Amino acid sequence: MMRVQRVAGLILVPTRSDTAHGAALREKIDVPAVLLDMQVEGLSYDVVKADNVAAGRLATEHLLARGHRRIGIIDGLPGLATSDDRHKGYNDALRAAGLRPLPRLAVPGNFDRDDSHKAALQLLGSKNPPTAIIAVSNMTTIGVMFAARELGLSIPDDLSLVGIDDFDLAAFLDPQPTVVVNPILDMARHSIARLLERTEGERSSSAETVVYPPTLIERKSTRDLRL
Repeated sequence: MMRVQRVAGLILVPTRSDTAHGAALREKIDVPAVLLDMQVEGLSYDVVKADNVAAGRLATEHLLARGHRRIGIIDGLPGLATSDDRHKGYNDALRAAGLRPLPRLAVPGNFDRDDSHKAALQLLGSKNPPTAIIAVSNMTTIGVMFAARELGLSIPDDLSLVGIDDFDLAAFLDPQPTVVVNPILDMARHSIARLLERTEGERSSSAETVVYPPTLIERKSTRDLRL
């Protein structure tokens, strides 16, 4: 199809990061390509991605600074680089604070609203539940908010919540969630510019990785336990 349509280059947003997926893509693609938001094992393309380890760390540090110590996390897809990196940032921040990450406080939500809703019910219904939850995607954030409402819990009075990734509807939620955001627009622009350079032969053959730092937007979904 690429040959018929005379595609000069591709910007790929991978849904998997494993070696098998990389091999399958490598067989199908014979034009310059840029990977947006995630590295794929075995591919030597340019990568423009967010620092997802930093995103998980920022979310966790925000809650630690507000006195939370039982911090749960609803992960994405196991084995996916984005999810694994965000979980690593969570673990790194806990360890830096002298805390041991507890497996019982980490439940996969698969980047899916309904799965995240079930995962949140599991966490919040457990013995000694977390005082705060990190949701690793916007759909995960919505799933957690649905679960809290179902259980009659107030955010942030009964449960603090930090999401990773922002979304347009956040302004209409009650409360508006505190989130860690990645500069998606800047990343997309950089990907386009990098691909144009590749297709026009202006760059060397060696692939490069550009990593963008996240920022935290504080809104109304976290409570300071020290007050």
